[in-house]
Amino acid sequence: MRNLFLLSILIMHCALNLNAKSLPICVDTPPFVESNGKGSVTLHLESWISDSVKVSFFQDGQALLFEETLLTERDVRTVDFADLPNGIYVFEIEDKLKMVQQKVFKTPEEVMVMPQIAYLYKPIFKESNTHWLVSMFTQGAGCTINILDPQNNIIHLEALPEGQPYVIKSFNHSLLQPGLYTVKFVVSNRVFSREYFIEPKSMEVVVKL
Repeated sequence: MRNLFLLSILIMHCALNLNAKSLPICVDTPPFVESNGKGSVTLHLESWISDSVKVSFFQDGQALLFEETLLTERDVRTVDFADLPNGIYVFEIEDKLKMVQQKVFKTPEEVMVMPQIAYLYKPIFKESNTHWLVSMFTQGAGCTINILDPQNNIIHLEALPEGQPYVIKSFNHSLLQPGLYTVKFVVSNRVFSREYFIEPKSMEVVVKL
């Protein structure tokens, strides 16, 4: 009964305390952190399609304790909580497509793994001869898009409201001056960016005979 009480408190805390490292909750995604029952947990990476992933471990979703790249088919990562203070910890796994999080709650008696999974798909940036294209499955979260010129001045700023599950935007760059531009996509307090370099237009020389 006590464990159920602690679990309910933690679920409420995780739902309300959305800090800068939190992602939208998705209860349908399979958990990837498993408790070993002796104060340690093991990360399961075999379900990831990517050959490798970046693993980050945060205390209270803020302080980064470690970060490393692991091979999904070979590397096994077990984390011992024995020397860590009581509190909430966050495991985050990231590849080129998305990032997911799962929380762990350490008490004086045990280490509890939360079943909820949070995830965020990354935006996709594409380029053509005349347009920059950015698209993302936002899960209904509000987001902003801005474009910076070579002097880091904002030349485009657009806020997209909540409620749109998918966002796709196209920007015509054919009239911009040569230089290095940055397209930034901000969602759930995360910043994703892509740099684009516009080449100087070649001058055609016509020789009259």
